[in-house]
Amino acid sequence: MRASDIITKPCQRCGKPVTRTTSRHLQRKYWTCSRACSALIRHNVGNTPGWQPNRFRGQRETRPCVQCGKPIERYLTEANHDRSWKCSRECMLAFQTGRQRRRRGQTQACQRCGTDFYCPPRRHRRFCSKECASQHKASQLLIKSCNQCGAEIRLRPSEINTRFCSLTCAALGRIKRPVGRSHNGKPVRQVADGYLKIWEPTHPQATRGWVLEHRWIMEQALGRHLTSQEEVDHINTDRADNRLENLQVLSRGDHRRKTGKDTRRARMTMHERLAEYERRFGPLQDV
Repeated sequence: MRASDIITKPCQRCGKPVTRTTSRHLQRKYWTCSRACSALIRHNVGNTPGWQPNRFRGQRETRPCVQCGKPIERYLTEANHDRSWKCSRECMLAFQTGRQRRRRGQTQACQRCGTDFYCPPRRHRRFCSKECASQHKASQLLIKSCNQCGAEIRLRPSEINTRFCSLTCAALGRIKRPVGRSHNGKPVRQVADGYLKIWEPTHPQATRGWVLEHRWIMEQALGRHLTSQEEVDHINTDRADNRLENLQVLSRGDHRRKTGKDTRRARMTMHERLAEYERRFGPLQDV
């Protein structure tokens, strides 16, 4: 072993000189004289290898506050011995506000009121305050009426295509061919073949909650549900006329025969049309 392999340093806790070899020095995190000093260092500073004992231990000093000049008496530490002292939070904030800082932003005019304000770098601000921003947004709102209930809607320019004020009105607005009256909170609608449907979600024969109105009216009059072999016929052939005196219950075969007879009666042949024309305008003459 060479003499250069032996190192003598003071203990990081108590200052006592400690002599060790280089290999033992590389294996240790702290340079201490005993396990007690190592435990005290770990307890005080954790895993900080550069810890040094407080050279101002037990020393008190009185300094004036840098903001208001009030005398402050404190213990000196490694953290506060070279810093400016403040007596309160108010003085600290006032001191930080009054310090001259280098501004890298630019001064620009508010788009609402025209007041010049400072805009920090990398921030795209257009207004000097939240009040101006709120007033600008309110002035850009558009006023429309709901297509379903007629209520007033205030919209942003990007929401100009909005047609309804709520999800309820939007659901009602998707119903096709409404007839202008409601049943159970939903409008009565007319299907493509001319029949009317009403909202009866608890009906056993409902299709997605919708039931044919003429069948429901007849069931209410009879006090029972109609079977699959019973059909309700419109006497005057108007499928939208669901008055009780215009409805009758027929079997499926009778309903087919009546419907075919009415269709043939409504259909006119060429000879019938010629006779009707001669009756109204006189006989045709050869040219």
